[in-house]
Formats: sequence, C-alpha cells, structure tokens
Amino acid sequence: MSGETTKKKTNQSGVTAKKKAAKDGKDGVAAKKKAAENSKTQKKEPECHPILPLNNVVGLPGDTIGFTLQSSPLVQTVKAAFEQGLAIFTTPRKEINLNQSGTLFGSLALVGDLKVLENHKVRFRLKFQKRCEMYDIKRNGDILEGKAHTPKLSARLKKEEKVAIEQEFKALLQDIQAFTGIDNLLDEKIDFHEFDLFIAKVARVLDFPFEDRILFLEGWSLKKQIHLLSEKLEKSLEVHRLRKQIRDKAAEKMNRIEKHSLLQEERKVIELELKKSGHETPPPEFQDLKERIDSFNGPERVKEVMMRDFNKILRAGPFSPHTATIQDYLETLLDLPWGVRQAINPSWQGVEESLNDSHFGLEKVKERILRYLAINHLTPKRPGSILCLVGPPGTGKTSFAKAIAEALELPFIKKSLGGVHDESEIRGHRRTYIGALPGRIIQGLRKAGCANPVFLLDEIDKLGHDHRGNPADALLEVLDPEDNAHFSDHYIELEFDLSGVFWVLTANTEAAIPAPLRDRMEIIHFSGYTEDEKMHIAQEYLLERNMKINQLDDYKLKLSESVCRRIIRQYTREAGVRELDRKISNLIQHKALSYIRNKGRKSWSIQVKDLLTVFGPAEIKKPIWKRSSWEAGVIAGLAWTASGGTVLRLECSTYQGKGALKLTGKLGEVMKESAHTALSFIRKHHTRLGLEEDILSKQDMHIHIPAGAVSKEGPSAGLGLALLIYSALTKRKSLAFWALTGEISLHGKVLPIGGVKEKILAAQQEGFKGVLLPKLNQGEVEEIKPEELGQLEIKYAADFWEAFNHFFP
Repeated sequence: MSGETTKKKTNQSGVTAKKKAAKDGKDGVAAKKKAAENSKTQKKEPECHPILPLNNVVGLPGDTIGFTLQSSPLVQTVKAAFEQGLAIFTTPRKEINLNQSGTLFGSLALVGDLKVLENHKVRFRLKFQKRCEMYDIKRNGDILEGKAHTPKLSARLKKEEKVAIEQEFKALLQDIQAFTGIDNLLDEKIDFHEFDLFIAKVARVLDFPFEDRILFLEGWSLKKQIHLLSEKLEKSLEVHRLRKQIRDKAAEKMNRIEKHSLLQEERKVIELELKKSGHETPPPEFQDLKERIDSFNGPERVKEVMMRDFNKILRAGPFSPHTATIQDYLETLLDLPWGVRQAINPSWQGVEESLNDSHFGLEKVKERILRYLAINHLTPKRPGSILCLVGPPGTGKTSFAKAIAEALELPFIKKSLGGVHDESEIRGHRRTYIGALPGRIIQGLRKAGCANPVFLLDEIDKLGHDHRGNPADALLEVLDPEDNAHFSDHYIELEFDLSGVFWVLTANTEAAIPAPLRDRMEIIHFSGYTEDEKMHIAQEYLLERNMKINQLDDYKLKLSESVCRRIIRQYTREAGVRELDRKISNLIQHKALSYIRNKGRKSWSIQVKDLLTVFGPAEIKKPIWKRSSWEAGVIAGLAWTASGGTVLRLECSTYQGKGALKLTGKLGEVMKESAHTALSFIRKHHTRLGLEEDILSKQDMHIHIPAGAVSKEGPSAGLGLALLIYSALTKRKSLAFWALTGEISLHGKVLPIGGVKEKILAAQQEGFKGVLLPKLNQGEVEEIKPEELGQLEIKYAADFWEAFNHFFP
C-alpha cells in the first residue's frame, strides 16, 4: 500500500510540475506580447517639432524654397533643426495664438544648405516632406513647438474611378500645355496613395497663387482634393485661353498697324512721285471732298483753311482718329452760304397783299415791314433788320415772322431760346471737345442755304445763364449791326457775315429782355385783339386753317357771327387767339363725329347747342361789376398780364385801430409800395379831402385784391388805391362802371403806364362805360381805331385831383 501510495504521489507531483511549466510558458508569451505592444505604442506616439511661421508662404510636399532670417529667435530654431537633422513644422501664418482652439495645418520640412551671413543673418532651404496637423502647441523658451500628426487621405476609389480621374486630368493638362507649352505632367500614372505629391507638382509647374495653394494644404478627403484640383485646372485653362486670345488680338492689331504704316509710307512715296509729275490724285474716299473744295467759290481765306486741313487728313489717312473730325469740319465749311444772298421779292405790293391775307390787323407791324422792303429795294446791299415782336401769347408773333419770310420769298429759320443756359448754344463748341457742334446761329444758316434768311429767335425774354456763360452776352455779337458782319463761331473759327440776316425776335414782356439786347433792336408791340378782331380772325383764318389740318376741305363748315361771339365771350378770355383756335378745332372734331354717327344726315353748321355739348356751361361768368349799385370802398383797377389785360376789384375796409395798413391778395413789393405811397398822399392832404385829422390815426385799414392765389405786381394801381382809401374812410361810393389805371407820386402826379390797349380791351369786355388813364398815355390811345373802342368813353388825368373830381363828382 505504501509503495502504491508513494508511486501515486510521485505521479501527481509530475503532473503539477508540468502544469506549472505550461503556465510559466504562457506567462512569458503574454509578457513578450505586452512588451511588443508597449514598444509599438511608443513608436506611434507623435514627436515634438519646432514651429516656423512663414509669412503667407505655402509649402507643399516636394517643394524646395529658400529663405533668409535675421536676428530672430527663429534663427536658433532653424540652426538647431539643421544640426540635429530634425524636421520643422511650417505654417503659412505670420503669428500663432497659443489660446486658439483646434489644430494648426502646415507641412513638415527639413532644413538644408544653411549658411550664416553677416549681420546675424542665415540663409537656408526648406525641403517640404509631407502635410500634417499640429496640436498641443507649447512655448519652450523662445521657441514654439507642438506635436505633429499626419492623417491618411480618407477615400477608397474603384478602379474605373481612378481611370476616369486620370483621363480627366490628362486631358486638362494637355489642353493647358497647348496654350502654355509646358512639359506633360502625366508621364506616368497617378499614385493616389501619394496624391499630395501630384498636387504639389501641378501647383509648382502651373504657379498656383497663394489663395489656391492654401486650399490644398487643408483637408484630408481624397475626393475633395481631386475635385478641388480639377476645379483649379479648369480655371487655369480658362485664364490661359483668355491670355492667348488677348495676345493674338494684340499681335493682329500690331500687324495691322505695321501694315498700315507700311502702306502709308508707300503712298507717300507714290504721292510724292505723282506730285513731281503733276498728276497728284487723292484717295477715293476723299475724292468727292477734294472736288467740292476745288469748286468752292467763297472767300479765299476760307479755301486756304480747307486746303490746309484737307492736307492733314491726306497725311493722316482714313484710319486716323482725327480724320472723321476734320472731315466733318470741312463739310460744315462747305455747306455754309459764304456770301450767298437770295434775291428779295421786289414787288412790295405783292408783299402787302400777302401779309394782309395771312394776318388780320397788325397795321403797325405790316407798315414797318413795308418800310424795310422799300429801303432794301433802293439799296439792296444794306444790312438786315432786327425786329423784336413783344406781346401776349397767341397774338401771332411767330406766325407773323413766318409770314414775313413767305412774303419776301426768303428761307425761314426758327430757333427757340427758351431755357438756353449755355453760351456754346450760340457761339458753338471748341473742336477740341468730343461731339463738338457749331452754335444754333451757324446751324440755322447752314440749313437756310443763304446768308440773308428770315431768322426767328423765339422767346428771347426766357434766356437763362449759369456757370457755362451768359447766352445774352453771346447774342450781342449776333445782333449788333456794328459787330455781326464779323461773327466768329467757336467751331468754325472763321468770321462769318451776319449783316444780311433779317432778324426777328419774340418776347412776351419787354422788361424781361436783357437791357444790352433791347438797346440793339426795334421793338414792336403786339397788343391784344378786340372782340371784333377775334371774330374776323376766327371766321377768316382759324376756321379754314383747322379744316385743312383735319383734311376736311371738301366740307363747308358754317360758323355764324352770333355763335362765334358767344365762344369768345363765354369760353375764352385771352389777349390772343390761341385758346379760340383750340375751341374751334374741338368743334370741328365734334361735327365730324356727329356727321359719321348720323350717316351724313347731320349739317356742318355750328350751333349754340354744340357749344353746350362740347364745352358745357359757360366757363366765363358774367362780370361781378354789372350791378345796379356800387359799394363804398370798392374801385375797379386795370392791370396787364402776360395773357392780356384784366380788371382788378380793389377793396378796402376800415375799423377802429391805430392807423395800421394791412395788404392781402398776394401783392408784389412794388404794388405794396404803391399802397403806402397812396396812403401817405391821403395823410398829407386830409384837410383838402375833408377828413378829420385824427381819423387816420384811429382807423386801421385792410386793402385786399381778390383772386388771392394769383400774383399781382406793378405800380399802375397807385391812383386807384388812393381813391379807394378815400372812399373807405368817407363811406362815399365812387363813380359806377368806370375803371382806372395810373401810377401816383407822393405829390399826386399821375405817371404813365404800359399795356394801354390791353387794359382798355379788358374794360370793354367787362362791360364798363369808361376808363380813366394818365394824361401822358393819350398818344397811345389815339393810335387805337375808333371802332375798336366802340361805346367805351376815355378820360384822362394829369394828377390825383382830376381823377378825384371825376370819380367823386
């Protein structure tokens, strides 16, 4: 038993020893495996690298760039890295913030070829190895350092994708090579595992800018890098294509210029030989111009200038930028009527009949034209005339100027001066300016074709002026008989004779014409038309003219005298006939519509009911003056406006106060001064007028002129205001249905006024019995025909007392 027991124990001990040995073997393998893992972990731990900030320089793998540093902590960093063979982390940034979050992108580079220079400078080269990210950045003394990590490009591409991408890059680079001549970048297949090296090679050869290179420095997606490179290659291809187009165009232009210069030189030689042989011939494009210059019969000085400029364009050639400008100038000179005067109609009787047929009345103006014609018939070479027709709108000033041209059988030119501010509109522009043109005067004469047309300058009273000059000053040379024979336009730069031109100017008011111009012209006033004159004009001129305008000559329209007078009285209130013309035109159109609607059964006769249908009720109501009684503190005054005369209702009211004077009704400064002058005269002569001395100091006066929205200005209401103040203070009524006008002085003298005929016509239209005027205006009244005055009685006053005795008998 003991032996068996011993043997059994021995066997058990062996098994235990074997188990222990096996366990020890397993523990050794585990230890070795753990040691290997620890060793592998230690190798993967990122190394610390010094950081070198580069000022906006991007280094990609494979690049080699030289640098120079001086007296900087970075110099020691570079030296230490060079001596130890340690890679440096480079970043395009200039400064690095230790507190910034995230990682820093850059490249690892080896330092090579380091040389120490004078002044503590070092020169070295950086050979960029690979892209990486820097994190855990710390400062070690004066040096920044951190841990570098290089992720792998994350992407897996299929074989067919790699082939397609490689073909795409190859096609793009071959196209770029066609424009730039660089060597083929795809000598071998692309290694997508080392795609950074391919990007760097392309960026180096094609010289990508900083903005593009920095995009390749960041990002670890292979597909994004491929897409980005493709996009930049397409952009580079477009840039190179555009550069080639520009170079080709520049080369083509240079070739054309060289060819043109060569031909020019050859032509000069040919022209010189032709000139020597006496057979000089201009190019075909200048042939017509040369013939016109040769046949020019104007002043010799003008021909010399034209030949001089023509030789300039011959030397410059048709492709010179100055040729077209000089050619336009020469054509302008050739088109001007140098000394060409058209014969004037010698039959003054025919001219008189022509003026009478075209215009009713205006005897004074017609007489002036006939006097001019008589003198011109006796002395054909005398200077032209300068007439200024002044009057309200619609009185026929412009149409009369045209009638003068037709009667004299001369060309008619019209230029409007309303709103002209630039002196160059009159004198022209210098030829040095782009788009330069002659002034309106030379343009008009060029169009007329003769040097003695009837030239109408319309709206002379509406000239303006600004920083570009005063057109009125330029017109002095045009209209002055002493100067206009030598008028010089800035464009043609040659004197042109304007003395033969028949100048006609128009204006609405004489006062608005610049004084220097007014002194050089003969002014003829166009007064407003009477009711009888308007009726004759409507029936004999306007009706026929509007039928022609509407092409209704075959239809005979009838306009009776009674209907015509109703139109004038109830639907028009004007000095001229412009509104009357529009009314007749509207009636003609109404009758035409009625004729068509009734299929030809409607008569062509204008009746009163047509007025109501077209215009409605009377637009002009009966005057407020037609009453059986006349109030105290009310007097009728007469005023002149741009559209004719008008009657003003002057009103004055008094109430207890301290002698103050209140003026309303939108009165101008001159009219306000007239009211104060009238009040001063009444204060001075209160005893003679029978007024108590203290009544003026205890009564306030309010003078008002109705139609308060209409501006009223002028001194001619002074006499009426003086009588008005007396009537209001004494409660006496003035003479009924009499109107007056006149300026009053402090001593009571009645001074003359303007617009006499217009004011008389206004009183006549309002149904007044008579008008009192200044004694000094009696001569103007005598020129008015008695039939124009009708039943209107005219009285005159030389001073206040004569007017006072008449209105307060």
